[in-house]
Amino acid sequence: MVLFLAAETTSGLLERGLCGVIYTCELAMSPGDRCHSVSWMRKRDLHILTSDIHTYTGDQRFSVLHPPDSDDWDLKIEYAQQKDSGIYECQVNTEPKINLAILLDVT
Repeated sequence: MVLFLAAETTSGLLERGLCGVIYTCELAMSPGDRCHSVSWMRKRDLHILTSDIHTYTGDQRFSVLHPPDSDDWDLKIEYAQQKDSGIYECQVNTEPKINLAILLDVT
């Protein structure tokens, strides 16, 4: 069984000019569940930003942080801009799929 170790919805307010933002997707996975993929998606355009340790965007400001042997999958957005505002979702490809929505508001 895979569970999120955070509230179902998290939101963040960030002022432009700050270095960046990191959103944590902390999971509790049993050893048999470690074969599931973890992805970060931007909801407004349904763009998959990361899947496991791979990044699927040409925007170098986006990356995933995953310490070895951990169940943390953190989305890092460097130099967040107002256009980055919106909902981001951490998804785990279980059946049924589970997700954690996060609202970023850059002012």
